Amino acid sequence: MKARSFACSMLLVCTLGFSGERPAQFEAWGTRGPELPPAPAGWTQVSGETKLRPALNLTAAEHAAGFIAFQRHVFDEIYSDSVPASFEQQPRLQAFATLGEYEPLSFAIHALTDLSDVQVKAGAIKSGTSDFPESHIDIRWVRPVRSKVAYQVSTDQRYRLAPFYLEKHESFNIAGRTTAQVWITLKVPDAIAGGNYTGSISVQAKGRAALAIPLRLRVLPFKLPPVSLETTMSYAKQAGDENLRENA
Repeated sequence: MKARSFACSMLLVCTLGFSGERPAQFEAWGTRGPELPPAPAGWTQVSGETKLRPALNLTAAEHAAGFIAFQRHVFDEIYSDSVPASFEQQPRLQAFATLGEYEPLSFAIHALTDLSDVQVKAGAIKSGTSDFPESHIDIRWVRPVRSKVAYQVSTDQRYRLAPFYLEKHESFNIAGRTTAQVWITLKVPDAIAGGNYTGSISVQAKGRAALAIPLRLRVLPFKLPPVSLETTMSYAKQAGDENLRENA
């Protein structure tokens, strides 16, 4: 069981010569993670969300869609029992990136009732006469794994379901009063025109009205220099040797 949030992360323009092929990295990420085995005997699942939220005032569009779309910082953990605050409702996806860069965006769907066949699709994203290629937009659902509550306490046998895998699904079912997270990765083409690109992400459950989430991407018209050395990711972990991290 792991304790950290994932960090993957997540339209042809003929005049600029775009091929429309999906970036190789999208394919390298695969589609599904392994299924979780049964929880070990004696372990207890606890709530992931720790914040209490007041009752929400729903809009007519949210009633018609059957869910509340909401947004937190892209790397904040969102759990299946997360409930949005009023200031998190009606998300607006915004980011900036340079040529060739991968940029993540994320939002969550809190179902008001059982929803089936929920589909998330990108509409046209444009800046003047320049289109952002649909093949460079990767949309995934976030699937959790078991995460121990207190890693420093060996006798603590509590776990929560924490976000981890980014999986490809054509559609998704969401149980009522639970939350699912959507992860979007934009891969800016190397030769696209710089500018402010605007569009929307559509979310629709079977038999329900669609809800459009605005998207805005500012493309900076230059490339970042390549990384000059190997990079990695780490997170703080208490160690018996205080000099361990310094000596590593």
